[in-house]
Amino acid sequence: IPLGGTGEIGLNFNVYRCDGELLAVDCGLGFGGPEHPEVEVMVPDPAWLAARTDRLKALVITHAHEDHVGAVAHLWPSLRCPVVAGPFVSAVLRRKLAEAGLSQEVQIITIPAPGRRSFGAFDLEFLRVAHSVPEASAVAIRTRHGLVVHTGDWKLDPYPLIGPPTDEAGFA
Repeated sequence: IPLGGTGEIGLNFNVYRCDGELLAVDCGLGFGGPEHPEVEVMVPDPAWLAARTDRLKALVITHAHEDHVGAVAHLWPSLRCPVVAGPFVSAVLRRKLAEAGLSQEVQIITIPAPGRRSFGAFDLEFLRVAHSVPEASAVAIRTRHGLVVHTGDWKLDPYPLIGPPTDEAGFA
């Protein structure tokens, strides 16, 4: 369920649904630019998901770019769920949440890639991807109904400037 970011740059905010349970992936900002000169920063509308927080198992963040992580501090009070991220994103989130006065409220679960953990109906496997920020991940989301791979942002680069290359064997 795309709540933001689909077909545009920024505002990444997606929800997966399985057996009545929900999993959110990414929670980013958007920037006004020429299409919206009246605003500098935009956040996705959390209303649909906020009305269903009793079914929300976690919010997964794939990497530390603002269009994927920038709205967490703004929207988490409406979501109130654990936040799952790699070590670098977790460190960025701790700073952002502290600035917003939320550091003692938000449970951050750090899972390095490769890594795996289940949240309700969702078995998540974190796969390393190359990108222009440290420790970006894709997430293989397994359920009893099948597998979905949520890539976030990635590139196939055998010699990336930041971090190791994409884990092509893990994707295979």
